[in-house]
Amino acid sequence: MLLPATLPDESLFSRICRFLAKAGLTRSECLNNLLGNKRASVHPWLTANLSTLSQYSEESAHELWLNQTLRPLFAYYLTEHQSKIKDLNAGASELTRACQLSAFRERELLSIKYCPVCAKDDIYNYGVSYWHCIHQIPGVVACAKHSVFLIHRDMPDRVHLSNHFLPLPSSNFERSNSLATEFARYSEYFINEIKACDTKYVSDEYRSKLKECDLTTQAGRIRRRKLVGDIYAIACRILPKDSQLAPKSREDFHYLSPLLSDIFGQHPFKHLLLSFYLSRQDTSHRWSGNTISQTFPDLEQRCCHLLKAQLSIERQLTCPVGDNYVGR
Repeated sequence: MLLPATLPDESLFSRICRFLAKAGLTRSECLNNLLGNKRASVHPWLTANLSTLSQYSEESAHELWLNQTLRPLFAYYLTEHQSKIKDLNAGASELTRACQLSAFRERELLSIKYCPVCAKDDIYNYGVSYWHCIHQIPGVVACAKHSVFLIHRDMPDRVHLSNHFLPLPSSNFERSNSLATEFARYSEYFINEIKACDTKYVSDEYRSKLKECDLTTQAGRIRRRKLVGDIYAIACRILPKDSQLAPKSREDFHYLSPLLSDIFGQHPFKHLLLSFYLSRQDTSHRWSGNTISQTFPDLEQRCCHLLKAQLSIERQLTCPVGDNYVGR
């Protein structure tokens, strides 16, 4: 029996949940059939054992990796562990270690998120609600499409699966603030650019952008007080009050220091937060990376367009941060 066909922006975890609901199997039987281990753990957005799971899907293991997990986001930033994160045969425990989830100072309790309006629309359009991959991006708390706060649901015990574990549609929802929605849209844009262009993280890109935004002194020192204060103010508006992903205060200089020094891998959310902040600084020379992608979906066409516009291909296509972005 194959996994259910993929729905728009559906995560692989969601397809496994729907498989469990439809197959008439117990959870142990489902895991044993799919993964050969009745006690296997299935992560909601860093799904492992993709080569095995691809045998029950019409997509290849790489297509599952690219489009139905958040592994591309972690592979982009955690360059030292990139080979393991890209390993289609990696098991759950080794993948979790490679993604450094337990090593980050900034972390959040594992949960799964959904938009109640999306759930209602999905049932109307497809006959079932499901978990959207984009909603699971760490630090994203709003639905980019409907501008409502996402609802968090705790994961069922250690294997993370239970029968009929799918989003619950509801007419009760809370409108998100404009900044939380903008960050959700930016994060969606960013990860889609990573997937489309096979981009590579450039460690010194932040310093050049800080300089462009007048956030460095003539001696090259970063204006830390302003930068961290601004970052803290944004984090307070896009994250819950008790979130462990945010800086501890306006003077939490250690929050950004390792990231800017590229000393060791940092949580992808911190990168998203900093690049989102930089993207909002100087609007005078921005262009819409989203518009370019939609008008010229073919990479070669996009390169030709950028050359005709006398824009840097390397800067605009391989580094989807900073002034590439314009909020929709």
